[in-house]
Amino acid sequence: MLTDKKRRVLLSPEDPAARYELGEALFNEGDLDGAEKQLVRALALDPAHAAARRLLSRTYRAQERPVLAERALAEAVQRDPDDAAAREELSDLLADAGRYDEAILHLEEALRVDGAHRSRRLRVIDLCIVHGLAARAARHIEHARGGAAPDAELSGRMQAVRAQTGQVAGVLRSPLTEGTAAVLARAQRALDRPPWAEAVRAGPLRAALVALRAGDIAGAKRALVTAPEGARATPVFELLRAEIALIGGDRAIAEAALRRALGAAPERAPEAATAWARLGEIALEAGRAGEAEAALAAAAALAPDDAAVLEALGDALHQLGRPDDALGRYEAAMAIRPEVFLSAKIAAVRAPERPAADGAPAAGRIGALAWNPTGGIVSPLQAEAVPGRGELRITGNVHGSGQEAARVAHSLLKARARQLGIEAQVVERDLHLHYADADFRKEGASAGIALTLAALSAYKGRPLPGALAATGQISLDGAVMPVAGLAEKLLAAYLGDVRTVIAPRRCLVTIRTLPREIEGKLSVVFVDSLREAIDAVWGGA
Repeated sequence: MLTDKKRRVLLSPEDPAARYELGEALFNEGDLDGAEKQLVRALALDPAHAAARRLLSRTYRAQERPVLAERALAEAVQRDPDDAAAREELSDLLADAGRYDEAILHLEEALRVDGAHRSRRLRVIDLCIVHGLAARAARHIEHARGGAAPDAELSGRMQAVRAQTGQVAGVLRSPLTEGTAAVLARAQRALDRPPWAEAVRAGPLRAALVALRAGDIAGAKRALVTAPEGARATPVFELLRAEIALIGGDRAIAEAALRRALGAAPERAPEAATAWARLGEIALEAGRAGEAEAALAAAAALAPDDAAVLEALGDALHQLGRPDDALGRYEAAMAIRPEVFLSAKIAAVRAPERPAADGAPAAGRIGALAWNPTGGIVSPLQAEAVPGRGELRITGNVHGSGQEAARVAHSLLKARARQLGIEAQVVERDLHLHYADADFRKEGASAGIALTLAALSAYKGRPLPGALAATGQISLDGAVMPVAGLAEKLLAAYLGDVRTVIAPRRCLVTIRTLPREIEGKLSVVFVDSLREAIDAVWGGA
């Protein structure tokens, strides 16, 4: 076949399709240099050949030439913004380089072209979760659900979003959400308790149970296959089949085996309690909260001292919108097994946080745009003016010139206190500036204007507009000076649901490098001075 393709190129050297097919064959044969040569020639003959450009990118990736691979895909997207396949491949390339903002942007554009593409939707959800964009991930999950109950793939991602946003109430804690090793470890621990313990000591299923204890899943399966007919009719046999299926990730087989176990077990036997508990757990993981509640309630009735069952029942009730009932189950579980995570669930139900809606105005709150080699960051910046003697406190993992920027902002406001109407406040109140995302180090002076606006807002007790972020160095005379990485910062702002950005006017040329996908979706206000920034956020008042 390769010979035929070479012959076709010899006969029709100006045929881009022939060049592409030969390049594809050479790529599949592992001849990357030969594939590159043919694909480059195919594109010279037909620059609009999208498949050739994508394959050339894959060739460059295989040759470990990521810059050329990215360039090839970027050209494909530039030629055809609706080339969803090129955008998906470009997203993968960017994600591998840690450039998550750009990766998310291209996947979202691919979904704009084909919103029903399931794997792309799941991929963008995962990228949003990894990059800390929980609100954006939640919106993609809702789109994927389409109003239906979440399946297992979406349910696990919903749990991750809830955990990331601190919504611990209703979050299932189960080996099913932790992977194969956790499911196996639980099964092994269970062998010392009813209904397994007697069968481990003696009986026709002992070989299978001993193999399971040793972690020999294949051996356990073989022992089940060779078990005598009488043993196959027992609930322990079906429970063992279910455990092995869960270890292998096959929920459907596990559910069927658990229902057979219920049919074979006496009504109030330990086997029935175990079967109901596992069925409830599977249903809850799959987002079937109503079904989970019924199964877990049956398990709790048979095993009222099982804290894990009570906690899972509380999770199901919370997901069904019954927080008072959930609280009762959490408290019962806490009485049996006191621990921090249960305590957090109880606290969340008793005094649920009701944060302001996304983008709601708040005094002293603004997004400070930062940059690192993998992209932009929106750091939540908080300022509070507290009773004191006019001193400054800076927290949130801030170092070097980041601290200097805060001191410059503080001194600038003190120097202009009279004209800004904060003369008493800068003397009688301490200023506390805090970055809420304290898990990563802050350095650099580019947050100067954000620090100044947040501090002024706190002194005045006057909220800044919602969904606002800023970047720009600030000087003692109030000049807003240029910063690096504005394009990356604006992309991060867009993905972080920021609607307005204050930026230095001397960075105006940078706006030309913005991805066209976000042009017009952000309001960027360019300023030269603190006075202009104040006018922009408060209309000169």
